[in-house]
Amino acid sequence: MHYNKPPTFRKTSLRGFSLIEVCIAMGIVTFSLLALLALVPNGLQSLQNAATEASLSAIRKEVRSELNTANFTNLSGNTANDLPQQAWYFDQSGRRLAATAPQMDRFFQLGFTASAPEIPGQVGGFEGSAKRMTMRVTYPAFAPVASQSTNVFTMIVARQASQ
Repeated sequence: MHYNKPPTFRKTSLRGFSLIEVCIAMGIVTFSLLALLALVPNGLQSLQNAATEASLSAIRKEVRSELNTANFTNLSGNTANDLPQQAWYFDQSGRRLAATAPQMDRFFQLGFTASAPEIPGQVGGFEGSAKRMTMRVTYPAFAPVASQSTNVFTMIVARQASQ
């Protein structure tokens, strides 16, 4: 009589992961994701700072153009006709707003002071031909004073030949 042997099961390489291996892999993935998520606030802050700097640059360019083309005698800030007498407002992208714009649209507020430029080694002589304009930019304009930031920029505006 011929007797058949019972089949034998051999170990093959098709077995799955053990519970410990899965837990270790999940721990590594979780740690990596947490490290990446920790970088998000820094990235968002850098993006906000870059946007603010770009807006400030656009504002400085527009103000410089406006001051260079203005009547030089109106840059003193002493009379109602003077150019920098009232505060100027700009939106978050750096576009100038009308004085009647809603308060919540005003992001940057500008104020000016005019003075004679101080040039090292020079004694007088520049009061009539150049003015030092100090521009104070406060943002966000609608926020409480304690949470506002202020940047101060100074530019020299020279009298044009035709004025």
